Amino acid sequence: LGDRGGVRLPMLLGRFISIAAIAGALFSHTPWQFMAVFFLLGMGIGTGHTGDVTMVIDFAPSKRRKFFFGVMGVLTLPGPLIAAAISAILREFPSGFQLACYTSIISILISIVYLQRLKDPRGKTEKSFPLDPQSTQTGNQIL
Repeated sequence: LGDRGGVRLPMLLGRFISIAAIAGALFSHTPWQFMAVFFLLGMGIGTGHTGDVTMVIDFAPSKRRKFFFGVMGVLTLPGPLIAAAISAILREFPSGFQLACYTSIISILISIVYLQRLKDPRGKTEKSFPLDPQSTQTGNQIL
């Protein structure tokens, strides 16, 4: 997907899958439903992470990639821990779980707004359909 539609496509796809999973958690009532939701959430996070790593590879000069991956690795663990702490605090409010889910969805939507502002390092544009075989775009495409 990233080779055909640009680096942002897997990042956006991962974020939309995560939003769907979190919204699904609001309506889950059985352990099986929660397992399905968390599977979907893991898939969304993994898809988004693939795009994140690809973005670093495309943006960073080859001599600085180790540094950027180091920073990314250092920041990867605290982010979910801080999110879990905020979620635990929000769950103490009367609406609890729903408030935590809504806050998560809002934060993902904010990240999508920021993601839309990034220029694709491969020069892909949003004007053409990402999987269009007739596309005239050049770049690192798998044929």
